[in-house]
Amino acid sequence: MERKIDKVLCDWHDSDNRKALLLRGPRQVGNSYAIRRFGEEYYDHVIEINFETNPEYKSIFEEDLSADSIFERISFAFREKPIERSLLFLDEIQACKNAFSALKPLVEDGRCDIACSGSVLSEIVGDIGFIPIGSVNLKYMGPMDFEEFLWAMGFSHAQTDNIRDHVSAMEPFDSFILKQLNNLFRRFLAIGGMPASVSAYVKTHMYADSYDEQEYILKLLSKDIDRYLQDQTDKIRIAQCLDSIPRQLSRERNASFLYSEVSIKSKYGQREYGPAIKWLDSAGIIDLCYNVEEIS
Repeated sequence: MERKIDKVLCDWHDSDNRKALLLRGPRQVGNSYAIRRFGEEYYDHVIEINFETNPEYKSIFEEDLSADSIFERISFAFREKPIERSLLFLDEIQACKNAFSALKPLVEDGRCDIACSGSVLSEIVGDIGFIPIGSVNLKYMGPMDFEEFLWAMGFSHAQTDNIRDHVSAMEPFDSFILKQLNNLFRRFLAIGGMPASVSAYVKTHMYADSYDEQEYILKLLSKDIDRYLQDQTDKIRIAQCLDSIPRQLSRERNASFLYSEVSIKSKYGQREYGPAIKWLDSAGIIDLCYNVEEIS
């Protein structure tokens, strides 16, 4: 499926002064897949190091962090792939702090291009240490928007550009087209923007397959909460808020989030649950809307 981040990656590849690219975003939005697909298209070889699935590769970035020493270790681990003019893809880089420190000498060496993916979850709990800003090009990737959803459903760029022109100029749509767009937007609201959920629906046009993917993603989020947080009270309150949001926002009337209704049995308010909501927002799991005149 086409994503808008694809153009960002192409522009980075075509730039004259390439820093290391760090693509950040919430879990499961497709940043690793986007870099992997981009590497296969634009490079003869991709050297992928995933620090979570292969934690033994963290030792590559220990002791001497000079470019020569790091590339020598990489050449031993990936003997069949030349380093020169390849893409070095450091996946889940937040799991290896030393890899951040190594980005500056690797970029200055210029032996290969470097792309990294990282979860914003680690940043909000302080797991990411020093990021050499001068050597890194930071980009953010979120879930699919409605335009990307339409591309996945088979719409062309010309068609979505036409839709955008109508909206920008506030020109009425043809009644048939408007009905179809409203139907597609309702589907988008139900399926969401997570690529796995959209892909499942595009393949079968069955909501149940999309919902299965959503359930799987929610389970992964629960595991992330357990992994990244140490305080048991924080874990419980974040999980309670996450469970409470769909229930509260599905009310027919006054469908706003109320701290007092997170847990029916408790009388806790913003002081207790406010930090949990802030954590979910910082992790890119929810979007906050304030001072809405009409909830609809």
